[in-house]
Amino acid sequence: KQWYQRRVAITAGTFNKSKFEMKFLFCLVLGCVLLHDCAGYNRNLQFPAEVSLGNYLILEPDFSQVQEEISICAWLKPYRQDSDRYWFSYATGGIDNEIILSDRTAATYLFADTLPGSEVVPLNEWSHMCLTWSSVSQIKQFYLDGNLVSSETTPTGRKITTGGTLVLGQEQDSPGGTFDITQSFGGEVHDLNVLKKALSGGDIGRIYRAGLCFELEQSSYSDYIVLGWEVFVQAELQGQVKVVTGECDKWDVLSDFVGQEITPGFIDYLKKYYRD
Repeated sequence: KQWYQRRVAITAGTFNKSKFEMKFLFCLVLGCVLLHDCAGYNRNLQFPAEVSLGNYLILEPDFSQVQEEISICAWLKPYRQDSDRYWFSYATGGIDNEIILSDRTAATYLFADTLPGSEVVPLNEWSHMCLTWSSVSQIKQFYLDGNLVSSETTPTGRKITTGGTLVLGQEQDSPGGTFDITQSFGGEVHDLNVLKKALSGGDIGRIYRAGLCFELEQSSYSDYIVLGWEVFVQAELQGQVKVVTGECDKWDVLSDFVGQEITPGFIDYLKKYYRD
């Protein structure tokens, strides 16, 4: 088993390894590719352009780990922009606008207060967005396509309230309901994750540049995720909301391994993140 313990570089160039080693590497990476079909990879949540109050997804997440620090990141493709359309709504008994994400900066809320700005996500195009906040800095920030576009200080002593209801596709005026069809979302969402860390601008820039097919749950940021994309795509969907195949080729995941080395530690990594 000496070959197993040697470092075998996966590069884009020529391999000078034995046939046995090559077969092992091929099977290992092929297995990683195939297992992506069993996860949230290349899966989007689609909310019809013909909006309806019946189209939504509802969860009751445990936000106890994000009370003092949070990031919410996702890719968004809106189908319509005829009014403020809200795709992420977290409401509590005390504040129905605790956290709301829209396709425009001025309609993005944290602690029932909007962010300044006039940026709008392009229609029918994928855009990456992140909302971050930390009780230490007391600053909420909104990033669009890797760039900081809005920032504002929050009052001292604020915390994310736990025990709330999270709805995708509608805006809640009371926990779990009181929707308004003029605010219903039509479009697609991809790779939505809630993290217990206020990501830095550098972090968010790297995630954006990695592209639409990059999976946050399979990255070094995975330890910070408290509500991951797989939870959303496996949740019960209401109305005409569907999980649809995205625009990524499953073979694109091979790029995750370019420059990597096959070591016992790397094998453990693959077992952890590429299992069904």
